Amino acid sequence: MNFTYFFSKIMEKLMYNRLTICLNKQNITTEVQNGFREQKFTTTAIQSFIERIQEALDNGLQAIAYFYYLTKAYDILNHRVLLDKSYSCGVRGNLTHGLNHT
Repeated sequence: MNFTYFFSKIMEKLMYNRLTICLNKQNITTEVQNGFREQKFTTTAIQSFIERIQEALDNGLQAIAYFYYLTKAYDILNHRVLLDKSYSCGVRGNLTHGLNHT
């Protein structure tokens, strides 16, 4: 068993929980957002997408979709900008300190 992997998963869960609390407290997330929301998953995002496409087609409109593969999105972000934005949204303390050292 890889201790580093186990430890990183615990830290990831702790940071996720803290970030979720902060985002909810600051009312940053919206009703249509699926990430960082309770009871919102990939399947709810897909369901919402299909409903919007169906609604457009029912109204005689055309529909187009763009898909982006964002698996490594965090790795290509400018972390300084991310930390500054997080700070301006109220994310402070040990959470940002941990992010600053990734």
